Amino acid sequence: MPISDCQVLDPRIRRTRKLLQGALGTLMQSKSFDEISVHDITEAATVNRATFYDHYNDKFALLEAMVAGGFHELLDARQLRYHAGCPSALEAIVLATCDFLSQAHARGECNR
Repeated sequence: MPISDCQVLDPRIRRTRKLLQGALGTLMQSKSFDEISVHDITEAATVNRATFYDHYNDKFALLEAMVAGGFHELLDARQLRYHAGCPSALEAIVLATCDFLSQAHARGECNR
């Protein structure tokens, strides 16, 4: 299993993952997720299939990383950290989740 995108330090790996995630995001603006193939993603990202599979097991893993990365960026922007047993931190994370989903919906990422 690949390590989380949040933990990647190598700039080449970060760049490749950003290319793949950006390609998927762009494709999702014109096609439903089910209609998008790994070939479509690699072609749009200008990487080969082997490179794709070096980073992700399938397009579902790529989508998961893309959503998780966007959510982590939102949490970082709000300077949120979860501390077990802290109801206000949990409330802030739940609100951030709602905002994240609203923003994804507004960008058309949840419309298909």
